[in-house]
Amino acid sequence: MMGFDHTPTDPGAERRRETRVLFQQPIHLRRSGWLRRWRRGVVIDLSASGARVANCPDVEVGDHLRCSLRIGRRDVLALDCRVVWIDARANAGVRFLDLTPLLRRRLADAVQRIAARQSWDGIAIDPVHAEDGTWAPADQLDGDEPS
Repeated sequence: MMGFDHTPTDPGAERRRETRVLFQQPIHLRRSGWLRRWRRGVVIDLSASGARVANCPDVEVGDHLRCSLRIGRRDVLALDCRVVWIDARANAGVRFLDLTPLLRRRLADAVQRIAARQSWDGIAIDPVHAEDGTWAPADQLDGDEPS
């Protein structure tokens, strides 16, 4: 089972103990104090303990967020997380907090399924679709709020 292959220049690669896979799915984020209740980012990679999220311009290291993440056609997880790093391109690393054994198992199972579908070079081979005919990640969420 192949996971995401981190290069030696990745400072977090040595600290990671979990299999990490390329994922590229929308995620909805919420922090108390935001005027809009939910903000939308995109998960770039995923493990059972955290994720790298693009499009997070208004977060800071240490922020606690609530997120809603679709990991399958009908499986949407509500997770608490903490921002553990940010970069100049509005990417953020989040660690999932207070996972119940069931949530942890669902995440680990999803990561294993995704890893099994990824080719040797780490590129996901999941089908893609969008109602308007444009390219989009499979199972893309619609609207401002998660279902």
